[in-house]
Amino acid sequence: MAYNSNFMKFLTYALLILLTVQSPANILTLELENDIFFDSDKFYTHGTKICYYFTYLQTFDKYFEFLFKKDRAHNIGLTIGQNMYTPSDISISTPITDDRPYAGWLYGGIIFKSIGSNDTSFIEIDVGTTGPDSYAEEVQKQVHEWTGSTTPMGWSNQIKNVVGINVIFKEKWKLWDAYYKDLGVQFNPFVNASLGNICTYFGGGVELRTGYKLPPDLFIVSPIEPTVIEINPKEWFFFLFASIGGKYVARNILLDAELCPIPYYLEKEDWIGEFKYGAATGLKYIRIELANIIRTKEFTIQNQDYIEYTSLAASIVF
Repeated sequence: MAYNSNFMKFLTYALLILLTVQSPANILTLELENDIFFDSDKFYTHGTKICYYFTYLQTFDKYFEFLFKKDRAHNIGLTIGQNMYTPSDISISTPITDDRPYAGWLYGGIIFKSIGSNDTSFIEIDVGTTGPDSYAEEVQKQVHEWTGSTTPMGWSNQIKNVVGINVIFKEKWKLWDAYYKDLGVQFNPFVNASLGNICTYFGGGVELRTGYKLPPDLFIVSPIEPTVIEINPKEWFFFLFASIGGKYVARNILLDAELCPIPYYLEKEDWIGEFKYGAATGLKYIRIELANIIRTKEFTIQNQDYIEYTSLAASIVF
């Protein structure tokens, strides 16, 4: 487990370094995704992500000029997260060859964000591991023990350790907006993509948001990939949002059942659709967002046409 230990030390040291950075606005965000509210414990069953953002130092100018347009607000940050995936019945200890394999993804990454007057750009570079070294088995078993839930029995069948890297890109812009005093409505198209040996996809969609004193940032937290937070330091705001989108998936190693101890073949769906709706509010140094996500099936023999889960995010600025 030497690799596992070294990887965790690297993430810990990197986080400590960023926590020492002095900047005008440091933002710490905790995000949780789970399907518990839908009486479910299968497929994408849980995600945790911690993000730490700070206003970038002037020494980063040359890098942001390369990555993003000039004369914009820029942020940089560090993130660490863990996702876990299980088949439909976690009480079975033997391999289930007609269902999704057990899989975990533990990662750390660096985030670059650029905010313009009518658009926001985002790049996240993640490095991590799947398999036993992701600690997904230990985390799920411990949480289920604390909550008195069914003990997951099949983690010995999870996909093996694979070191991975993903580069995630997202761009969102305001196509149309209208305001009456402090009330507003926005129509925001977006495109997104991921390139790496864990997940490779490209897609896009549209978002509608309406509310009171809409904040300038266009990104909302959910789903966990990717995440960007802005804090309005002075005034209370509240808005509702809904979005619909889709993506073409060229690669998803977390569905690769051939990496299991007893290999079997599972065919992924190439096209995936997603509908999301929720609300966000913030006051001074705190922001909270809650959303439900409905996603079409990810593999052809999935015994349910969609999955549904809830995303909760809380942010604080200091």
